[in-house]
Amino acid sequence: MNFAALVEDLDYGRVNTRLGEELKQLSAAVDDTGNQGTMVVTLKVTKEGKHAKIDVASKLTVPKEGLHGTLFHFGPKGDGTLTRDDPRQMNLLELPGQKPAEFDPKTGEVIEND
Repeated sequence: MNFAALVEDLDYGRVNTRLGEELKQLSAAVDDTGNQGTMVVTLKVTKEGKHAKIDVASKLTVPKEGLHGTLFHFGPKGDGTLTRDDPRQMNLLELPGQKPAEFDPKTGEVIEND
């Protein structure tokens, strides 16, 4: 029995076409993300009188673009808050006795404070 020929005969070729399209979708997602994916094809064979009936199901697990972790510091008060700023370091944009710098929104240049 030639398995490839059998698959081509299932549902007048529609199964072969659909599985090919799903495999193409899966391989494109793997190429885009670099993560693995899976395609599971199940053939269920049952006996109906003197005939064999083959039902086909497919399940695709397409990889998604990975999300990356982000490091946070625990807040200085110990109350469970998280911050991106290291609480042990001084904020250079907010030095004591100095107003924060202003920026020109069009050019990005610093506007001198008087």
